[in-house]
Amino acid sequence: LTAPQRTKADAETEARLASRWKAVVDVALTRWDEVLGLDRQQFDELERLMLENRPSLRLNSGTLPALGGRSQLFAMSQFLAGIALVNIGEQRVRKVVNDRQWTLLSRAAQTSTQMRPHLEQQGLLETANR
Repeated sequence: LTAPQRTKADAETEARLASRWKAVVDVALTRWDEVLGLDRQQFDELERLMLENRPSLRLNSGTLPALGGRSQLFAMSQFLAGIALVNIGEQRVRKVVNDRQWTLLSRAAQTSTQMRPHLEQQGLLETANR
C-alpha cells in the first residue's frame, strides 16, 4: 500500500473498532443499568470513561471473530466492558457511582479480569503482557 492508502486503511480500521466498541459499551451499560439504576448523568459519565478506555480489541478482516453473531456480542459485551472498568480504575469509577453500585461494578470488573485469558483465546483481545 502507498502511504495515503495505508493512512486511509488505518482510519477505516479505527472507525470500525470505535463503532464496535461503542456497541459493546452500550450493551453492557444497558444491562448493568437494569441492576444498578443509574441516573442519566452516571450513565453518560460511565459511557464517556469507557469509550475513552477501549481495551486492545483485535480486528480480524474487519470483524471481531467471536462477535460474529448478535448473541455472541451480548454474551461477551459485559466482560469486554469490565476490562475497561479495570483500565479506568476504582478511584475514577467510584466518583461516578454510589457505594452499592460500585459493589456490583467491582464484581463485574473482577469477573472480567478472570475472563481475560478466555477473551484473548477467543481472539477478542490482544494478549496482555504478563
